Amino acid sequence: MGRLKEKALEFLESLSNIRTRMKNGYRQFFDSLSNTWQWVHRKVVEIATGKRIPKGHEVHHKNRDKLDNVPDNLQVLSKEEHQKIHRNERL
Repeated sequence: MGRLKEKALEFLESLSNIRTRMKNGYRQFFDSLSNTWQWVHRKVVEIATGKRIPKGHEVHHKNRDKLDNVPDNLQVLSKEEHQKIHRNERL
């Protein structure tokens, strides 16, 4: 496992010491530096890749479990690609 993925897993473990909440079925954490609530899955992807998520892109949970935020379950997709995956599931 790469160092960035290890750091992402360390972040997930640290959530037991950080204020968290559920919103729309997703987990959020309180970022005291920015004084805002942040999405856990988006933060995990940014840590694991070492890059910010591009504008207009979303994070997809491959196994459809919104609470499974391990790096290997997350995939950055354009909004259109993400909508297409979930649209096809409903057909």
